[in-house]
Amino acid sequence: MPRLGLAILSLFPALGLFSCVTFAFPPQEATGDLGAMAKPGYPTFRGLGQLTMENLRGKFTGAILLALDGERFRVEISDKTGRTVRTWAWNGARLMRLNLSTGAKEWMDEGFMNKAPMSLARTMVTGAPPGYTKVISTKVSGGMKVAWVSGPGMGLSYQAERLVKVEGGGAFSWEMALGPFSDGPTAPYVESATLSAAGSRLFVQWIRVEQGVKFAPGFFMFEEDVLDPEQW
Repeated sequence: MPRLGLAILSLFPALGLFSCVTFAFPPQEATGDLGAMAKPGYPTFRGLGQLTMENLRGKFTGAILLALDGERFRVEISDKTGRTVRTWAWNGARLMRLNLSTGAKEWMDEGFMNKAPMSLARTMVTGAPPGYTKVISTKVSGGMKVAWVSGPGMGLSYQAERLVKVEGGGAFSWEMALGPFSDGPTAPYVESATLSAAGSRLFVQWIRVEQGVKFAPGFFMFEEDVLDPEQW
């Protein structure tokens, strides 16, 4: 079974900045454009999706269950038999995984996983740009505006007031392409996303979506059972 940890959601570090600093259009224009795509007050989200991952070691197909509340998220990956194989949670400050063999919670305070822009989980649902510090370069490519930003270093490609692609450069390059919006129960959501990094490609297609879900206290710290597909 392929290693999922290198390709899912928030595991893409945005290392390094981009040395070519040019402005095809004013940086303040890019800042305004990206700000207009923010989704403040986006409702809580719970989604069940089909998941396909391919890398040099083979192909994995299964399901993804994602809960999202602001910047907090909780995700479970299961195989075609329904067996949970990976699960993580981000409580807004720290990343945790659940050891499925022992049931123990493990903080992930070291390594590249904590260098990732954790708001990618929110981006792949809401279409809002990940958080950043400032615009450092702009260009126009293929009919899209592209803003290179720092804090962390990323390229944000957008068109017609919709974010199309997020990419990171440096020692570990990655890319997330966003599909079109679908109408949700209370707000539009991105119906699919493709994540590529280090010879791996992961595709998520949402098939069931709830919004405005009330999560119990401690939910994003594994203080109750992991997400259960039977709840759908």
